[in-house]
Amino acid sequence: MNELARRRHARRFCVITAKYIPWDPIGAMPDDRKDRRLMLLWEGDRPVIGRWDDGRKGWEDPEGMHLFEEITYWADINSPE
Repeated sequence: MNELARRRHARRFCVITAKYIPWDPIGAMPDDRKDRRLMLLWEGDRPVIGRWDDGRKGWEDPEGMHLFEEITYWADINSPE
């Protein structure tokens, strides 16, 4: 396998485990995070990317624009180090 093929294969099967993310309860979120920035959120039984919609007073999917219903935890999205 050449180097380019190895990188593509590794990227396709790279999995981030949610237990290593520093999750905080949604009630402890500072108000400054509700500025429409993308956030890592926990909805029901899975992690999702969402942003605050001030008009609808809820967390929305930035792609589908539907509101999430069961957000219980949050974490900042940080760039790779």
